[in-house]
Amino acid sequence: MIGRLNRSSSAVITYILRNWPLRKQLGFYAFLPLFFASGALIEYLMINWEFNSVNFYKVYTKKYAQTVAKQAVDIEVSIDRLIESEREKLVKQLATAKQQQQINDKQEADGHSDKRNGQ
Repeated sequence: MIGRLNRSSSAVITYILRNWPLRKQLGFYAFLPLFFASGALIEYLMINWEFNSVNFYKVYTKKYAQTVAKQAVDIEVSIDRLIESEREKLVKQLATAKQQQQINDKQEADGHSDKRNGQ
C-alpha cells in the first residue's frame, strides 16, 4: 500500500514538473515565479496571521526593543564605571598634589628659618 502511494505521488510530481508552464521558455528558472509567490505568501502570513494575538513582527519588535534596552543599560553601566575610575584617579592625584604641596611648604618654611637663624 505504501509503495503504491509513493509510486502514484511520484508519478504526480513528475507529471507536474514535466508539464509546468513556462518550462520550455525559462528552462531552469521556470519555478522562480512559484518560489517568489511562496515567499510573498509566507511574508504576508508572518505579518497578518496571528496566533493567540501574537504574530512574528510583534515578537520581533519586542525582542529588538529588549535588546536595545539591554544595550542602553550596559552602556550606562560602563559609563558609570568609567566615571568612577576617573574620579578615583583624580582623587589620588589631588591627594598626591596636597602631600607634595605640604612637603614644599615645610621645606620652604625650614629654608626661611635657616636663613633667619644664619643672619
